[in-house]
Amino acid sequence: MPRDVHLVGSVPGANATEVFETVSAALGSRLNRIPDGETGARADWITWLEPVFAGIRDKFMALRELPEADRARASERNRTEIREKINEFLTPEQKKKYAGIAAEQAGRTPARGRVWVLGEDNKPRAVQLRLGLTDGTSTEILGGELKEAQELLNGTQGGQKGAPAPGAPRGPRLPF
Repeated sequence: MPRDVHLVGSVPGANATEVFETVSAALGSRLNRIPDGETGARADWITWLEPVFAGIRDKFMALRELPEADRARASERNRTEIREKINEFLTPEQKKKYAGIAAEQAGRTPARGRVWVLGEDNKPRAVQLRLGLTDGTSTEILGGELKEAQELLNGTQGGQKGAPAPGAPRGPRLPF
């Protein structure tokens, strides 16, 4: 029997209460986390995203082929097109909120970031990036000297003073 169950993602139901009651009845004390799900009117929210993004993927991919000077303008045209498509699905109240969010984002300059690659001399080299939209898991790269499919350095191995021994627990043990 599974224990310490942590559900993630969507659990469809009429409302959050129904989701909590149904999942709790099925998994009981083994359950550690419950998402509230995409309930009610949002139960099939993903179905309206495909038409919004269907034609735009190729346009964003084509940005790679443009000269750097033209990318920002073409990228903004793509974003405008997405915003217009999204607006078609929104209620008047949602349109007001969405317009506010878009206006707030329009005034921002792209964030800066840095990743590390292995240089030609076999030593780590920092690569500066201009970052775009992010969901906290994936981040759009708007510019920088990073090549497609280039390998990134994401850690170090051994030899560090004070580093934990291999296989040693890292960080605090949380009670959940």
